[in-house]
Amino acid sequence: MIFRTRPMTAHQIATKYALDRNINLHEWFGTVRTKAVSHPRQDCMRLIYEQTKLSMPQIGRVFNRDASTVNHSIRASQGRAR
Repeated sequence: MIFRTRPMTAHQIATKYALDRNINLHEWFGTVRTKAVSHPRQDCMRLIYEQTKLSMPQIGRVFNRDASTVNHSIRASQGRAR
């Protein structure tokens, strides 16, 4: 028997990323700006952008943010990764 699984949605990726790092989902998808939440959230946005075909506005809708915030997040995460 062959099982085919669907790819995870961006929301599922974001939720799993937060839970794996013990971050409260209310804070994760909310407006919390502490480094403990914002840096992993930025890293997750970069991961979703690099691993999916979603646009920045689509990723922004997952996190309740606009495309310019997603763009900043991706650049900030790339800068920290260097």
